[in-house]
Amino acid sequence: FERLLPQTKLIVIGGSLPKGVSPSFVRELILTAYKKKVNVILNVQEHILSECLGGTELFMVIPDLRGCETIMGKNVCELKLLPQLAQDIISQGAEIVILNNESFKYSVYKKNECWEGEVEPGKEPIKTGVRDGLLAGFIHNYQKTGNLGEALKYGLGAALSTARNQRNYLNSKKEAEELRLVAKVRKVN
Repeated sequence: FERLLPQTKLIVIGGSLPKGVSPSFVRELILTAYKKKVNVILNVQEHILSECLGGTELFMVIPDLRGCETIMGKNVCELKLLPQLAQDIISQGAEIVILNNESFKYSVYKKNECWEGEVEPGKEPIKTGVRDGLLAGFIHNYQKTGNLGEALKYGLGAALSTARNQRNYLNSKKEAEELRLVAKVRKVN
């Protein structure tokens, strides 16, 4: 891991932990990357996230809210509590937080900025890879533009493209760019 960091700009740590691996191991990876000035994106469940917040700096956090009703003491079923959850995560070291409100509805937060976006899925079912498609599209666009709203639009286009693919991955960059045009995105503050 340390040998790869000099050639790396960004690391995404996601998924679950292998049996016997503690969440503190993820925290060690984050701290090691931070020392080398490599941005880290964390895409994990609460028990890993809570170990990694506080005392670390994360470029982005997209907590896995699937199957949970509360995270960090906030009921994620109550959409009005999501902004406070995002600000709690930001106050503990994250620059950007992405939260999934409902199927194809997401909110993106920075300290003083929030965007909400959605796209109508049509007949596409919600699949496991849709969040990954959203994240990949968001990262790709945000690194180019630095604009949360545009990045969310692009991420939603990539998510919809992923949902349309039977293998759960983005069909094409061109399709993601076309589908971003149907995304409804608005700045909340």
